[in-house]
Amino acid sequence: MTKSRSRGGQNLKLSREQNVLFTRLERIAVPIDQARNDALIALGLVEVFYALEDELMLKRPLVPDPVMEREYAQAERRWQGLMDRLDGWILEELKRARLLAYGVRLPLTPSAVAMPIPSGLWHSLKLDVEQCRATGEDWSFMEIRIVFVTILTPRHRELVENGLWVFGTWMAEELIETKRREADRQGQPTNCPPVAQGLGASAANPLHVHVASIDEALVVKTEALRRNTRYGKEAPASSEALHQTGKPAGSDHVEVATDAETVPPAPNKSGPRTINPEIRVQLEERSRLKQCKETWREEATILHAWARRTFRKEIAAKERKLPGLKRLREVHADTYYRLNPEFDRGKRFRQQSIQAIESG
Repeated sequence: MTKSRSRGGQNLKLSREQNVLFTRLERIAVPIDQARNDALIALGLVEVFYALEDELMLKRPLVPDPVMEREYAQAERRWQGLMDRLDGWILEELKRARLLAYGVRLPLTPSAVAMPIPSGLWHSLKLDVEQCRATGEDWSFMEIRIVFVTILTPRHRELVENGLWVFGTWMAEELIETKRREADRQGQPTNCPPVAQGLGASAANPLHVHVASIDEALVVKTEALRRNTRYGKEAPASSEALHQTGKPAGSDHVEVATDAETVPPAPNKSGPRTINPEIRVQLEERSRLKQCKETWREEATILHAWARRTFRKEIAAKERKLPGLKRLREVHADTYYRLNPEFDRGKRFRQQSIQAIESG
């Protein structure tokens, strides 16, 4: 079922090209916490980041000591201040529509899907980058993933901005309708303007939006209809290919053309294979050639960028799964320190502390 809505003489629906574009970008979106790397570069805080990270590791108290605990608490506050500054940069990019975010609306339903989050909505949402969540009084989202809009051509950036306006207008009208119905149930007068009727929704059968390929328009489906229908069966017409001009987070594989099938393939029950084995081999090779960096944080960043660059086609096709930077650090940390024991400053620090205690 396809619905278009009118307001102010304008037809509120996505064009064929916008629909294909949003679908393509959703497939290459990455978790929002990966944007912190781009924030570090944009704000010129890379060296500060590594310095604070080293300070946290070295000042972590190994034995009860009030002086060391106070110093560690101060280092933690400085670290949190840096994270808040990076997250503030990400939020500002979302407000300016330089970042396109996808999220799953809360509360969850069995048919919930990721949808584009309008840029204007970020003025009222509280962003939690660590948890990939955004919460607000009227809307909340989880599993937020992002794409840098700056990698697109000017024409595609304009299509994204206009499409976000369509989603924002639809959500605003939905909220007005919800509040008007609540006021009617409570017997209170309301000045909310009427919205388009005939959407077939109710409290037990809520509305959902999905960028589908039935006719590349805004698809509005109720909960009951979603359970018994597919999103589309036709392939869209050829469209202008996306143009990649940079490589920030979420920018890989944007050079895919839009003349392919827009309906996602059937999910693989076993899921895509992880790239962790290849990352381990690359780490061992770099260690053999004495190319590893002196800190695991820096080495993990290099390995993550190498994997994303080397396996970009497989990742775009969802044949391989790229682990997040945080997960990569957890999985391969032991291998790094085993191959490069001279870089384990925490181990040396603990040994020095034990020797000082024994000698004292």
